[in-house]
Amino acid sequence: MKKFLRISLFIAFALIGLCLSKIANAQCTPNTIAFNGNQPIYNTACGNTSYQTIVGSTPTGPGVTYQYKYSFNGGAYTNISAPAGTGRDFAKADITAIITANGNLSGTYSFIRIVNQASSGCTSTSNTVYLYYASSAASVTGGTLSGTNPVCSGSTGTITLTGNTGNVLQYESSPTSTGTFVAIPGSGSSNTYTYSNLTANTCYRALVDNVCGGTAGSIDASDVYSSVFCVTVNPLPTISGTPTVCVGSTTQLTGSGTAAATNPYTSSNTAVATVSNTGSVTGVSAGSSTITYTNSNGCSETVSVTVNAKPTISGTPTVCVGSTT
Repeated sequence: MKKFLRISLFIAFALIGLCLSKIANAQCTPNTIAFNGNQPIYNTACGNTSYQTIVGSTPTGPGVTYQYKYSFNGGAYTNISAPAGTGRDFAKADITAIITANGNLSGTYSFIRIVNQASSGCTSTSNTVYLYYASSAASVTGGTLSGTNPVCSGSTGTITLTGNTGNVLQYESSPTSTGTFVAIPGSGSSNTYTYSNLTANTCYRALVDNVCGGTAGSIDASDVYSSVFCVTVNPLPTISGTPTVCVGSTTQLTGSGTAAATNPYTSSNTAVATVSNTGSVTGVSAGSSTITYTNSNGCSETVSVTVNAKPTISGTPTVCVGSTT
């Protein structure tokens, strides 16, 4: 009975702690920011101040503090000093001051807002809003795409656009950098694009709105492209050999291509089976273990190895001449 009460009290206190944590965190929310007006008109500019004030939501908790931060072209975020950067909203004039202090450079200015409340200890980071700025028509650019390259077949990855002076209108892909690029359906307008299950070499580019010409938010002849970023896809290796072995015996597995320099073969359960750097698998106890082979490109393949127990023999191990046992 006492044990039951201890467990019940432990669960009760855990639930109370969870609830208090949620209540504390709620003091710093909602925490969202947005340009005052419809994008893309009010978050773009061509040598002027057509952008508008960044307006923030009001968190539910009393006594919260605010800290705005900005980043230029994907760099590290910098605190915006008081009083401009410590209000609920961030004024249009203060955005202009940021651009001026940054040498009037064209590119992407990213803003976030941090909300803190000392009494509850909560902290909340807002969504990111982007200001796309071109000091003149000559400085309009589609920006630079970057990401991980190469990757293994079937990978999921994200490519990132930085330095663009306009909103992303769409992403496009092609098998080669000089091939025909085709719009990717549903690729969105974010400064990042995520691909999934990539099985062939693919090149990407972004079509970016020209803030100094054409119609804002619409695809037209004045829009500009980002740099092209190509992803090389390496094939997955294969594993050959017999995936069964008896306890105390060995079986040889062989991975295709060149093996990784360090730990090319690993076992998920060394209590069942061990594997050497050359792929020799030793049965330790009955059961199954997943053997992973990694090649020099960093790509991996797995195979399940079954370890069977040794058979047993019963009976009388002695017999006379002419008799049986």
